[in-house]
Amino acid sequence: MAQISKSQCIELQSNPGYYLERDAAYAWDRACAEFGKQVIITGAWRSYETQVQIFDSEKHPSTGRYVRGNRAGQRGYTADVRGREADGSLYRGSWWTRKAGTAAAAVPGTSNHGSGRAVDVKTRREKGDPGHETAVIFAGWNDEDRKRWLRIAAKHGWADDEGRSVGEHWHQTYYPERDQHRGEKPKKTIQEDQMSATTERQIDELHAKLLRKFADGEHTVDVVEGQRRNLIVSRRIESDTTQLLATNRAQAAAIEALAKSVGVDPKVITATVEKSIDKALADLKITLSTEVE
Repeated sequence: MAQISKSQCIELQSNPGYYLERDAAYAWDRACAEFGKQVIITGAWRSYETQVQIFDSEKHPSTGRYVRGNRAGQRGYTADVRGREADGSLYRGSWWTRKAGTAAAAVPGTSNHGSGRAVDVKTRREKGDPGHETAVIFAGWNDEDRKRWLRIAAKHGWADDEGRSVGEHWHQTYYPERDQHRGEKPKKTIQEDQMSATTERQIDELHAKLLRKFADGEHTVDVVEGQRRNLIVSRRIESDTTQLLATNRAQAAAIEALAKSVGVDPKVITATVEKSIDKALADLKITLSTEVE
């Protein structure tokens, strides 16, 4: 698969902070919407540089999983040998063998993650993750949520073929030719759908109470309608706040995953990002115009 840039991807609505190429992103979000719950992921599109960090133990001894040379059968190595036949990759021409005790990884430049057509689903629920009523993880091959997801996702081009070939129950790949709805945008995100239903119900309940007060002579029609508008606005603010918090959690998870992949303390990356933001704000200049057009 051809490596693409982040600018060629779009952000997932169901997992803010993660990106896939357009058709794959639409398909994943459509499948999640039909599934009715968020499928929490830990990885999606991956840059070439990140794939090198994961693959190449010569350049990245602490994170690289493959060692140059065909060492299959030797102590401390697996039978997973690749590289020489990787068309279009800078690693073409040399054999690379995966170290024992590490997960498989594609040759840089040939990864489905790099092409924006693969995701890794979370396998262990952690503190701060949404509950099972709104989100799922894949605990294993026979996880009931995983089985149901695969049946739904198949219609949208997603399958675990590649994951099965490398023994990774969390790995999902997008196959455009299998997508029965290719190019269709998701109508709504799961969060929007759930929020919309909850919001409408709450507004209707509160509005009914206001109408009862109106019937009892406690409110005028204008007051009732004004209160209803206030309720709608407050629920929209609540919805925006909820989505912002979800985005922040996703960004924090992405930073932690990146930090682990390169062997760096997540706090160091967070501090660096915050320092860059502070500097950008300090250098920001705003000019106000008093002219009225």
